[in-house]
Amino acid sequence: MRDDRGVVVSKERAALKPLSKGTLAAVVIGLTMFTAVVVTVLWWAGTRGLTDDKLVTARFEALRIGLSIGIGGGGVFALYLAWRRQRSTEDDLDNRERALALQRQVAADTVAHQQRTADASEKDAAERRITELYTKAADQLGSDKAPVRLAGLYALERLAQGNPEQRQTIVNLLCAYLRMPFPPLGEADVAHQEREVRMATQRILFHHLRPDAESAFWPDIDLDLTGAILVEVDLVGCRVRSARFSRATFDGPAQFRDLRVSGSARFREAVFTADAGFELASFGGNTEFRQASFTGQAEFIGTTFGDFAGFDGVRFGRHCGFERVTFDSVASFEQARFEGTARFHLAEFSAACRFSRATFDGAVTFYGVNFARGTTFDEVAFAGDAEFQRAKFGGPAWFRKASFSALARFNPATFTGPFHLEDARFADGAHFGGATFGVTPILERTGFAKGVPAVLEEAHGTG
Repeated sequence: MRDDRGVVVSKERAALKPLSKGTLAAVVIGLTMFTAVVVTVLWWAGTRGLTDDKLVTARFEALRIGLSIGIGGGGVFALYLAWRRQRSTEDDLDNRERALALQRQVAADTVAHQQRTADASEKDAAERRITELYTKAADQLGSDKAPVRLAGLYALERLAQGNPEQRQTIVNLLCAYLRMPFPPLGEADVAHQEREVRMATQRILFHHLRPDAESAFWPDIDLDLTGAILVEVDLVGCRVRSARFSRATFDGPAQFRDLRVSGSARFREAVFTADAGFELASFGGNTEFRQASFTGQAEFIGTTFGDFAGFDGVRFGRHCGFERVTFDSVASFEQARFEGTARFHLAEFSAACRFSRATFDGAVTFYGVNFARGTTFDEVAFAGDAEFQRAKFGGPAWFRKASFSALARFNPATFTGPFHLEDARFADGAHFGGATFGVTPILERTGFAKGVPAVLEEAHGTG
C-alpha cells in the first residue's frame, strides 16, 4: 500500500511490549513450582500402597514424568521467546525500510520543490524580460523618428515570434498603430516616412498570417483595423480568426484573394479607393459590407460566404463580379447601388436573398444563378440590360414595383414558386421564351411597353 505521498509502506502490526525481568522470573518460578507440584502429586498418588522395587520404580517414574512436563513447559516458553525475538527483528527491519522510504520521498519532494521554485523564478524572470522588451519596443513605436519606429516594429516581431502567447497582444498593438490618424501634419517627407513605416507594419503583420510562412505563421489571430488607413493591402492567402475593417480606408489596390476568415468579418462603411479583389476568399461567420464604397472594380469571383452576407447600401462605383459565388446563408443587397456593370454568373444562393430597392445603372447578369429560396427584387431599378437567362427560382420570386428601363431577359428561366410582378414596369423588350412556371405568375398592374410576352400571357391565362 501507499501513503498520501505515494510512499510504498507495509501494513503496520501492533508492537510487542518488552518482557520485564520480573515477568521472566515469575515464569521461571511458576514453571519450577508447577513441576514440583506435578512431581509431588505423582510421587504420593502413584506410590501409594507400593513396596520394595515397585515403590522405587513408581517414584522414579513420577519424577521422570514431572520433570518432563517441567522441561516441556520450559521448551514452550523458550519457543515463545524465540518467536518474540524474530518478530522484534522483523519489526525493526520494517521500521528501517519505512524510515528509508520516507527519507527518499522527503528528498524527492525537496528536489521537486526546488525545481518548481527554480521554474517559477525562471518564468518570472522571462515574463519580466518580455515586459521590458515589450515596453521598450512600444516606446520606440511612439517615437517621432521613423528609423526608431521601424526598430520598434522589428523588435515586436521578434518578440511575438519567440513567444506565441504574446502574439495576439503584439498584433493588437500593431493594429492600434495602424488605427492612428494618418497622414500626420507637417512636411511632405515626414508624411512619406510615416507611409513607409505603415507599409512595413502591414508587411510584418500580414506575412505572419500566411500558412506558407511555415514556422513564421501565427494562427488564430483576431485583426481589429477599425477606422485604419491602409496602404496597398495584400492579404492574399492569409488566415485569421476574425477581421474588423469597419470604416477603414484602403488606399490603393486591396488584395484579399484566398483570404480565410473562420469567424466574423466586418467591412461596414469601409472605403476602397482602387480595385479590390476577394477572389476565392472564404468567410465562415457573419460578414458585413454594409454602406461600404468601392471606387474601383470589386471582384468576388468564387468567394464563399458561410453565414449571413450583408451588402446593404453598398456602392459599387465600377464593375463588380460575383461569378460562382456561394451564399450558404441569407444574402442581402438592399438599397445597394451598382454604378457599373454587375455579374452574378452561376452564383449559388442557398438561402433567401434580398435586392429590394437596389439600383443597377449598368448591365447586370444573373445567368444560371440558382435562387434556392425566396428572392426579393422589389422596387429595384434596372437602368441597363437585366439578364436572368437560365436562372432557377426555387422559392417565391418578388419583383413588385421593379422597373426595367432596357432589355429584360428571363429566357429560359425556371420559376418553381410564385412569380410576383405586381406594378412592375418593362420599358423595353421583355423576353421570357422557354421560361417555365410552377405557379401562375401574378401580373396585376404590370406594364409592358411592347406587350405582354406570349409565355407570360399563356401561363397567366391558363391559371
